[in-house]
Amino acid sequence: HCRSIVFKFFAPLHINVLDAKGRIGYPHARVIASNFQIVTGEDLLHMYYIQVPPDLSKREDPTNAAFSFCSRCGVHILHAPSSRSNYLDVN
Repeated sequence: HCRSIVFKFFAPLHINVLDAKGRIGYPHARVIASNFQIVTGEDLLHMYYIQVPPDLSKREDPTNAAFSFCSRCGVHILHAPSSRSNYLDVN
């Protein structure tokens, strides 16, 4: 990771680290979105979105998930699992 993007988040002293499911697994911590802040490098943060089908989002209607990565080195930074979620998965 090139350290071009610096972020901080407020969390309990001990946090659970989860493994992502899917083709590319990565360890991440789930945090409340309002507790996450980008300190530097916001201009290097690139986003892409996917539509999550209703059967995967456990809802009747589809939702959108957002993914972000560093445009300099390509490292995955964070993921918003749903446009209706108050949580972020931080890598």
